[in-house]
Amino acid sequence: MLSFIHLSDIHFQKYSGDAYDLDDDLRNELLIDLSKNFPKNISNANGILICGDIAFSAQEREYAVASDFLEQVCQRVSLDPSMVFCVPGNHDVDQAITRGSRSIKSLQHDIEVADPQEAEKILAQICRNPLDAQTLGASIKHFNTFATKYHCGFTPNPLTWKQNMSLNDTYTLCIVGINSTLISSERDHEGGATERLMRLSLSQIPKRQANTIFLSLCHHPPACWIDFDGKLQNKMDARVAVQLYGHKHLQTVRQTKQGIAVGSGATHPVRTEKDWIPRYNWITLDIGKKAGKDILTVRIYPRVLNKSETAFIVDPTLANEQNYLEYDIFPNEPEDISLNDAFVRAETQHQAEVEKVMNQPLLADSWERAFIYSFANLPFYARKRIVETLSLDRPEDMGKTSAELLDCYIERVKEKGQVEKLLEQVQAERERL
Repeated sequence: MLSFIHLSDIHFQKYSGDAYDLDDDLRNELLIDLSKNFPKNISNANGILICGDIAFSAQEREYAVASDFLEQVCQRVSLDPSMVFCVPGNHDVDQAITRGSRSIKSLQHDIEVADPQEAEKILAQICRNPLDAQTLGASIKHFNTFATKYHCGFTPNPLTWKQNMSLNDTYTLCIVGINSTLISSERDHEGGATERLMRLSLSQIPKRQANTIFLSLCHHPPACWIDFDGKLQNKMDARVAVQLYGHKHLQTVRQTKQGIAVGSGATHPVRTEKDWIPRYNWITLDIGKKAGKDILTVRIYPRVLNKSETAFIVDPTLANEQNYLEYDIFPNEPEDISLNDAFVRAETQHQAEVEKVMNQPLLADSWERAFIYSFANLPFYARKRIVETLSLDRPEDMGKTSAELLDCYIERVKEKGQVEKLLEQVQAERERL
């Protein structure tokens, strides 16, 4: 069984964490709830899932406070602090950057106004051009700095990240992070109450794979997509067993062809909202048998701040005095993919044709992911010393993002047989601090 702490719309602000932060008490109650009540229901946690809007105005200071809070969450459930999975929301877009850049406005406009087929072509052209790709992604630079240490930073190529966890001896859970903020800017709410729709790409939807169950993180739900023919949502509903969304600040669960789509609710709703209901979830996934078939059982434990704002409790709207919602999902096994054939193809494929490490889903509990978190949290001079000691820099690295560089370093130490030396160097630098 895999278990997760599920957060969304945390909205850390400029003054979050200071002496006058009203939400500091709310966060403290969430930590107490994890310490006191989580272990009574679930034996252990395997990760933290965040559906965007970690910050409020996408500033560096807001992500520093978020990092500290997430470390506390991990401590309360005895979880390695690297086990955070996140995607950006519209509040993770630095609107000062989009407001001041004609280049970003032009790229976003081209993507937004095109018909679906043309938009796919334009987006592909942008992502294949390093300068255009860097420009399009510039507005989430502080989010990416924060998320890179969790191996969840976004570059326009690709527009998703994937990380794998073992569900049992047969099934792999593939967590897919989807960036729905490609055209998000200060224009999102121009013209009053009508919200501007976001553009997603078909390339962001996972392809079916044998014995793989998909769980997706995306900030904007399907109702907020430019998807008038429903093609994007239909593909998601047919392929992704558990879809997690943020943005709307209200919790909903919609059953789909393949599983469920969950509107997360908000950990820190804006206090001026009519329905101010801080909430978060615990989620478990387990594989069992039903009528002789494999079945995925998903339990969602909704946790809500009580009316007196003194503690997080079981959602009082749940029926029959239960503290969770339960859904049974039959894994959707592609008819045209044979597991044995897949293994044969993998064994016979020439080494030069194998995808590079940076394009393959990392195992969530791998040494690579732990290294990324530890390395990214070191001071600049310590990181530089490690890179120079192991001769990991190359001339072609010029212009690469931090996330891309980390993937390159991992690939290079593997090629050189220096993995153990790399980990020793990181540990030595940590001990110096």
